[in-house]
Amino acid sequence: MAIFIRMVGGEDFADISEDRSGARIGERIRKIREARELSRAELGALVGLDQNRIQQYENGRRKPKIPLLKKIAGALGVETIALMDPTIESYVGAMHALFQLEEKLDMKIVKKDGCYSLQFGDGKFGGMNNYLKDWYEVRQALEEAMPNLTDEERKKKVFDYNMFEWTYPSGMAENSHRKYDEHTINRMQEIREDDEHYAALMEELEKRIQQEEDN
Repeated sequence: MAIFIRMVGGEDFADISEDRSGARIGERIRKIREARELSRAELGALVGLDQNRIQQYENGRRKPKIPLLKKIAGALGVETIALMDPTIESYVGAMHALFQLEEKLDMKIVKKDGCYSLQFGDGKFGGMNNYLKDWYEVRQALEEAMPNLTDEERKKKVFDYNMFEWTYPSGMAENSHRKYDEHTINRMQEIREDDEHYAALMEELEKRIQQEEDN
């Protein structure tokens, strides 16, 4: 079982995401309003609110409920989902999630040999690529192991992979610590064995010297 590592102050990533939800919505409202060249007062007039209330929504102090969010989206001439935290239950929701990745994490669409794929930055170093590398290695290990396993072993391997997803990133950190600890223990054992081997050699050498002196 993974030991969940909390952020400073006892928060985890779910706490941070929920706390920032209103701010993210507000940021999108502000960005689209400014692109539309509307003032807060003008947007407020379109949805029946004053500019102070619009400002509160934009800076994340208040979070609009869905009926109001629909009004704001209508006034801005956009889909309501464009203002919300995207979900991936549909292709449309997934597309809006990808739009956010493009904006926030330097993601772009790449076409090669007639196939479309997603790339972060240069596709090699930094940013999301560091996280993708960890994921790739875990997934690759699963796929390489599967053909040689029994049904019961495959079930256990798939469960371990699912736990990688379900406990990420805390489970990843715990696994790294465990590997470090195992490496430390193994290295200490190697040193101990080397010392014992060296002591045995010295003892054998002393015996031979003593035998030569006796002769």
